[in-house]
Amino acid sequence: MSAHHVRAVLLAAERRGVATGPLLARAGLSPALAEEPLIQERMTAPAAAESAARVPAEQFGRLVRMLWATLDDELIGFGGAPSKVGTFATMAHVVVHGSRDLREALRRAGTFYSLFPGGPRFRLVEPVAGPRRCPPGHPAPRDDRAASPSAGFRI
Repeated sequence: MSAHHVRAVLLAAERRGVATGPLLARAGLSPALAEEPLIQERMTAPAAAESAARVPAEQFGRLVRMLWATLDDELIGFGGAPSKVGTFATMAHVVVHGSRDLREALRRAGTFYSLFPGGPRFRLVEPVAGPRRCPPGHPAPRDDRAASPSAGFRI
């Protein structure tokens, strides 16, 4: 994981009044990560190279799980309102077991989160059906909507 993501999580913790030092220590991460700038565009070349540092995914996951437990918020402060721990697992279970395909699953996920004030809002954006030209050497997709560069999942 990029150290940038660690700093983003730490910023969320600080905004909610959580001391980041103990979180970093318990996750097995260097306290120096909290001191580095978050936005790379404002850095000199050596600082940007240091910011590109990677941290083990296991330690990043531990950090995020500890913050979930501390805040009881799976969105760690990035949502409009806290999302209780377990909300995502419940949504995933409902969506996966009740959907025929990915399109339906994404729509159901949006519907699920629309039930919560301040929950994440997203929508599936699909292109208008029509022929799609593939770059040379690439096979034609079976479903134009699924492979179109304008299709996407927007938050």
